[in-house]
Amino acid sequence: DIKGSRTRKYPARLWEITGNGLKKPSYLYGTMHVSKKLAFNLGDTFYKAISSVDVVALELAIDSWVSNIGKNQGRANSQRRDQAYKEYNYKTALRFPKFDLEPIVGQISNGDYMSNFLLYRQGYGSADYSEKTYVDLYIHQLGKKMGKFCTGLEDFDESDRMVNRSDWKNRTVKRENRYRRGYYGGYGEEDPVEKAYREGDLDLIDSLDRKSNKNPIYHKWMLDVRNRVMANSIHKTVKDKSIFAAVGCAHLPGDSGVIDMLRGMGYTLTP
Repeated sequence: DIKGSRTRKYPARLWEITGNGLKKPSYLYGTMHVSKKLAFNLGDTFYKAISSVDVVALELAIDSWVSNIGKNQGRANSQRRDQAYKEYNYKTALRFPKFDLEPIVGQISNGDYMSNFLLYRQGYGSADYSEKTYVDLYIHQLGKKMGKFCTGLEDFDESDRMVNRSDWKNRTVKRENRYRRGYYGGYGEEDPVEKAYREGDLDLIDSLDRKSNKNPIYHKWMLDVRNRVMANSIHKTVKDKSIFAAVGCAHLPGDSGVIDMLRGMGYTLTP
């Protein structure tokens, strides 16, 4: 009943994890970190799966985000890292140097980026086409309402280090080849990644991602190494408790994706 399942190796967003001595199924779900309505086409199997488990896990534990905001913002400018740690945290966010108007004007004129990042993930022109939050936070909220233990598969600092290692400054590919917009459509065209996601075609998502950026450093630290961390976290959890693990859909497919890593550990994953 999955369109194209005979020809696709990864034909769905939701995967059941069984075998390897598990007493009850766990689940792996591929998300998009957006609030667009296409990401909320969840279905009965999604809700049945999440209601049946003991643990709900995202890439990172959302409850830990606020305590890490200062460090995360500080790393945004490596040249001013030490100063940033002192200046940017939730306790000092509204303190300004005396008689210095520039930082005050900057704070007032900026959009509320952090609230949008933590709560909504909306573009200013797309609110009419979005839900009230992004799908990851919705899954977290849903797990909390169902009384599940909510956690993350990655450590915040470890994940931040790996993402930074994948950043532009570490790449060797020419700047004009780093990001190819042609794979993601143009003005007035449907984003092929969104189309593939809506159809549950993770094979195409994997292909588009690797074509849009061919640098091995990016894929090593942004996907491959993090995929191993996620797979190991799932493996440790399912020994004692069933889990609904929701991660970005690009982490699922491919030889170094979470699906095949879990299969290599002896689990059976079924779309």
